[in-house]
Amino acid sequence: MNFDHQLTEQNSEVNLEGANGRALWSLGYLIAHKQILPLDLIQGAENCWNNAIERITDITSPRAISYAIKGLYHYHSTYPGHIINKHVERLTNILLHHYNINAEDNWFWYEDYMTYANSILPEAMMYSYLITDNERYKQIAEITFDFLLSHYFMKGELKIISNRKWFKRNNEREFHGEQPIEVATTIVALDLFYEVTGNQKYKNQLEVAFSWFLGNNHLKQIMYNTVNGASYDGLEDMQVNINQGAESTLCFFKAQLILEKYAEKLSSIKSDETISRSQLSVNFKTIAKTKNVVLTIAN
Repeated sequence: MNFDHQLTEQNSEVNLEGANGRALWSLGYLIAHKQILPLDLIQGAENCWNNAIERITDITSPRAISYAIKGLYHYHSTYPGHIINKHVERLTNILLHHYNINAEDNWFWYEDYMTYANSILPEAMMYSYLITDNERYKQIAEITFDFLLSHYFMKGELKIISNRKWFKRNNEREFHGEQPIEVATTIVALDLFYEVTGNQKYKNQLEVAFSWFLGNNHLKQIMYNTVNGASYDGLEDMQVNINQGAESTLCFFKAQLILEKYAEKLSSIKSDETISRSQLSVNFKTIAKTKNVVLTIAN
């Protein structure tokens, strides 16, 4: 909007489905935590939700649908109901349709390419299963997530899709050009799949994914600033993008919070523990030892 609160021409020129899907996810998550948040904040969120849900049938793109399903799941945890289930089923069946027309031998995916925020698609399918108990949703969630992970984890490292060039079916994949947001979304999905399935491989891969920040990457470079706790913006072919944006830093914190859940189960670590190069192996105890260093920004 401009300074006169009028919608600009951009609104009719740019596809806003992704942003709207993320907004539904944010609102649903906020409402799900209404017991610990100010009443006026929750009332505002619920008003926004009620207005937005009337247009949820307008969402058609797979990622926007996936974000909306995450929002519906969180909203459903506070306000379960038949209408929410119907929205989830309708949106999930659109994802299933995308899968059915694109999947074939050696390509178990919703599109004929992989771009950004890929893990959100199987993650949404798993959330749909949690709401509806539809085993087909769970089956496709696991098939597609495992297929994605087969392209992400190589030789003990996480190698996410490059932001320089998307990975199209039957084309050679380009590497490097990796961003923290893709690492964090992968960790979020791995956490969910481990919680739902109890499959140890997801926790193991979560640890490997987090170690990307600690130097387990092709440049062997630590991807966060140990002085201020911020995360660097990207890992290129020959250097680190040393810009430290809010998005990258928040993604790093999100990944760290998830890892903390598992680290707390291990023995406590001395507060003056520091990271050395020799500690950057893909080992759960080693990653747990970074807890106090990573969170220095909170001190």
